[in-house]
Amino acid sequence: MNKRALILITTSYPYGNEEVFITEELKYLSKDFNVIILSRSIEMDTPRPVPSGVIVINIPAKSSLFYKLFISPFVLLSNSFIIGQLLVHEILELRRLKISLNRPRLIKMLHDLGKGIELKYHLNKIVKQYCSKQSIPILYSYWMINPALAIALMNKRYIKIARIHRFDLFFEDDHLKYLSFQRFKVSRLNKLYFVSLHGKSYWEKKFGNRYNNLEVSKLSTPIGKYLPASLRGGKIIASCSHLIHFKRVHLIIEALSLIDNIMLNWVHFGSGELYNELKNNAELLLKDKSNIQFKFMGQTGNADIRAYYANNNPDLFIHTSSSEGLPVSIIEALSYGIPVIGLDADGVKEVVSSRNGELLPRDATPAEIARSIEKILLLPAKKIEKLREESYRLWEQNHHPVKNNNHFIQSIQSLANEGS
Repeated sequence: MNKRALILITTSYPYGNEEVFITEELKYLSKDFNVIILSRSIEMDTPRPVPSGVIVINIPAKSSLFYKLFISPFVLLSNSFIIGQLLVHEILELRRLKISLNRPRLIKMLHDLGKGIELKYHLNKIVKQYCSKQSIPILYSYWMINPALAIALMNKRYIKIARIHRFDLFFEDDHLKYLSFQRFKVSRLNKLYFVSLHGKSYWEKKFGNRYNNLEVSKLSTPIGKYLPASLRGGKIIASCSHLIHFKRVHLIIEALSLIDNIMLNWVHFGSGELYNELKNNAELLLKDKSNIQFKFMGQTGNADIRAYYANNNPDLFIHTSSSEGLPVSIIEALSYGIPVIGLDADGVKEVVSSRNGELLPRDATPAEIARSIEKILLLPAKKIEKLREESYRLWEQNHHPVKNNNHFIQSIQSLANEGS
């Protein structure tokens, strides 16, 4: 029996180091579908391995000169009617959302529409080249951004789905406080999958709950291993995130500078624009702390991070981001039974509570974080073990790769059967 084609549009995967969480999902998708990855990577570096049979096509997000000069005018002309309709629709949508139409937002609107139409042109070519005429392909955008718009613009006969996470969901996190064509996209999708309950709730508050194509499909991580509490004297604290402003890793540094009564070894996985600044800040604030050691591990492969957890059994994981969809870094920690301190940002409350650590206010101070670290690490062994058991149970219940991915694929298959 021939498998149905599924075109998965990513930002850069399998190029570069981003979108690591696609890897686990792809293992399952490739068993049930003929997967074609359409990557939008700007840099054509060495791609990461993909399962056998998966086809990778890269069309850089930056338009080629050839496209701009010779193809774009004809593509835009042939789509002139829908362009006019969409612009009117979006202007009315801005009015409904009480968002003013200023010059930057208009430029964003036109830019996103142009990119969506361009990607639609490429998608049509890929469908003709790689997809059987006897089987309707599935078009899958991993993010609710321009690729989702391209899919929405495609012929109605296709099965169209998208995931939605954080930066592609929360208007407040965008520098213009505006995400384009969201209502139009969802109206043309067979299913929009949210990675968190909080995300779905946010959408329904903003756009109404009249849509019947919204579903929560939580992300999963590779199978970890429950590890009982370590008996060592010094404690290990782990954190994992890009070193960028909204991840607020400086709060961890400042909190650790306030702790004197526990021997701690803090390791942070991840790099970013603030790497040098944060490393220097840590050296300045923690240099005289004889009870604290730290190491910035830099950009680290996902398998290496999990190997560190398995071999070193951290006592605590800390997450300080001000905005999140559902943080995969926390989910990975849960899969090894690691207790978590997290700040109450968006979907974090779905993976952190007093049962497996401590959920602090989004605007928690370094002093509050420090007190929480001390509180958990100084608990009696039996209570720490209960936190670890709950972390692992939460992962097993909500983020196990076999259960989650099979459920996701069954949902897609049901859409395909309806569309046949």
